[in-house]
Formats: sequence, structure tokens, C-alpha cells
Amino acid sequence: MSDLFTTSTIPRGVKKHSPVTTPIRTFTGERFVGKTELRQLTSISPQHIDRLEKAGLFPQRVRLGPGRVAWVYSEVGVWMDDKIAGRVRDWAALRRH
Repeated sequence: MSDLFTTSTIPRGVKKHSPVTTPIRTFTGERFVGKTELRQLTSISPQHIDRLEKAGLFPQRVRLGPGRVAWVYSEVGVWMDDKIAGRVRDWAALRRH
């Protein structure tokens, strides 16, 4: 008999009581930035980055394992863009006075 006329929605070979599996998450395309690359990108010392993080003024690090941390590249980029935009605003305000 053809599969065309079957009424079951369960594919052949799959048990009716199979455990539900979690769908595989897709990769977002993000990448991590380690401490060395972060310093090259921002020109800020690791100590100052720690202070900014604790004050909530810098993107939070992601713990990758014991003794290993990184930052999300796009979040650091947004922080840098905000700094540049702030500089432009501050410069424009100074020129008005």
C-alpha cells in the first residue's frame, strides 16, 4: 500500500512515544573578542575596562570557562559607536559656546 493513503502523521520508523528533542539553535554569526583583541580595539587598559564594566558603562564579559572570558564583538562595536556619537555631541556643544 502506498504512503499516500496512510492516515498516520508519524513517519515510519519513529516510535509514538519518542522523547521530544530540542530544536538545534542556529548560529547568530557573532564572535568573541578576547582581552588582547579588546585592548587593540578600544585602546583601553584591562584595569580600566574592569572599572567600566563594574560601573555598568561597558558591555559585560561572557565566561567561556574557568579562567577564560571574552566580550561579544558587536556589543563592543555599539559601545564604540556610542562613544564616537558622544564625542560629536560634546564637540558640537563646545562650539556653540
